[in-house]
Amino acid sequence: MLVIANPTARLVGRTVRVGDVVQRLLEAGASPQVALTRQKGDARRLAATAAEAGHERIVVAGGDGTVNEVIQEIASTPMELAVIPLGTGNILGRYLGLRAGELAKASRLAVHGQASPIDLGVMGGHNFVGMAGAGLDAEIVDKISKPWKEIVGWLAFAGQAVQAILTEEPKHLELTFEEQSFAGSMWGVFVANLPGYGYRVELSRNAQCDDGLLDFVILHDRGQADLLNFGLDTFVWGAPADDHHAATVVQGRYLKIEAEKPVKWQTDGEIMGETPVECTIEPGALQLVSKLPDE
Repeated sequence: MLVIANPTARLVGRTVRVGDVVQRLLEAGASPQVALTRQKGDARRLAATAAEAGHERIVVAGGDGTVNEVIQEIASTPMELAVIPLGTGNILGRYLGLRAGELAKASRLAVHGQASPIDLGVMGGHNFVGMAGAGLDAEIVDKISKPWKEIVGWLAFAGQAVQAILTEEPKHLELTFEEQSFAGSMWGVFVANLPGYGYRVELSRNAQCDDGLLDFVILHDRGQADLLNFGLDTFVWGAPADDHHAATVVQGRYLKIEAEKPVKWQTDGEIMGETPVECTIEPGALQLVSKLPDE
């Protein structure tokens, strides 16, 4: 296996040393080759090199951004992905039942776990494993302070979300699905491949990463009071977004997003571009190490 490690990845308030990760992998029975990232794009380059070299499994020790870079290169290949989550978002780690910085458990899974195929979303040509979105959530991602996020974690997202609710305006979007369409004033649209969005936010209780479908959560414009209520219900109380009266969930394989004025869109917490953009799904495109043999 090859370990692609981001030495600058931070848990809330602290940094985990790469040496500690390697030690846990050694204790689990591995003899890993380790490659460090230095800047954006390194993880993708290293993953491409690993695929050419014939590595069977890549272990990502880092955050969601590092994972996202790697899946761009190993999607639709036999190469397996394991995760040792070290970031603040930890979307894929939460799906796997791994807390950020839980090195021993994550290392055992990375070394001894079995892989099974999961779906990947594709938005504007970029693969994503967890979520994507256009509108309000992309504005939050774009404007959040990275240093503040590293200090207080998901509280930084909560603070930025409140600021966005008070300062942003809804957008006129046109959403075209396979069999229906929506047009009008909206705060945005979330795209879920996994149920979890981050922290305790659940976008759609029915989202599954192996059903060949994406869950599109449309957040209609019902005024700022309803938007704030939506944020409290989902972020504070942990209610699924599809429970809220201001949201509509559409399951499908295709979505085109257009806007009167271009809006930003993101995948797995990284800003990638502006509308118009199309979103599709690639069933079973990623071999994810997700369970131990005795589970």
